[in-house]
Amino acid sequence: MLRTLFHKLNPSCKHNLIVLRDKTKRRLTRLFFSCGLSRLLKFYDYGYDELLQSLRGLGIVPGDLLMVHSSFSPFSGFSGAPHDVTRALRECIGSEGTLLMMSMPYSTSARTYLEKREIFDVSRTVSRMGLVSEVFRRQKDVFRSVHPTHPVLAVGPLAEWLVTGHECCLYGCGPGSPFEKFYQKNGKILFLGVSFATFTFIHYVEHLLQHQLSFQLYGDEIYRVKVVDSAKRESEIEVKVSSPDALLRRRPLKLKRWLASKGRIRRCRVGLTEVMIVRAEDALFTAMEMTERGCVLY
Repeated sequence: MLRTLFHKLNPSCKHNLIVLRDKTKRRLTRLFFSCGLSRLLKFYDYGYDELLQSLRGLGIVPGDLLMVHSSFSPFSGFSGAPHDVTRALRECIGSEGTLLMMSMPYSTSARTYLEKREIFDVSRTVSRMGLVSEVFRRQKDVFRSVHPTHPVLAVGPLAEWLVTGHECCLYGCGPGSPFEKFYQKNGKILFLGVSFATFTFIHYVEHLLQHQLSFQLYGDEIYRVKVVDSAKRESEIEVKVSSPDALLRRRPLKLKRWLASKGRIRRCRVGLTEVMIVRAEDALFTAMEMTERGCVLY
């Protein structure tokens, strides 16, 4: 019931609740360690090697195209640093694999962000998608797509191909975007210590299914946004974002339940961190099956 009420809130209220949640977590963490209770969690500590073993146990192999949603929390039990997470991910897929992460410059909604009329600088605008994402963004060999609402970070053989042309996409997760290319190569999506609600690929799925919805997926507005690419060239691109109806109605956890019921989500726990993985192809086909049976993602 609480999840349903949360989804009905406007983006600003959601953001305020998330900020309050994070502040509460930090306060509890300080209290937790000041009381010496951290010794009770030694059993749940894990390091780089255990993380790498868990990733491989989920079926991640050299050569994979992997999109990662992650969190770096003091409650996870991980004894390493954020760069150790990216190092483990890169080692797992090898030099022949390609690693992706999201780097949205906001923690509210795309609409709220665009209404601020800020310039998106691909080299300087900070990722608000967590510490691991920001550490990954700063690595010298990482590409970032030039798109203000859904910029993608990528490293590996397919990286440049994946991000090229994103600035030409009216729909950040639609045709021609890194998400369509990711699907074409049947990538895998990894959730590392985060909820399935962070599933950005769902926007590509809903774009393909939008004509079967009872409401308008995108708003009528076309936002014109100034962007700066890696060569410091400034330009203006056009963007459309989800309608208010879509923001309020979207229910990614419905897709998660269907995927789980069909055995299409693999999961494990390392320390206190829940890890899940799903194939892009499975996500799309399951969503199509849901829709055919009258159960949409809303």
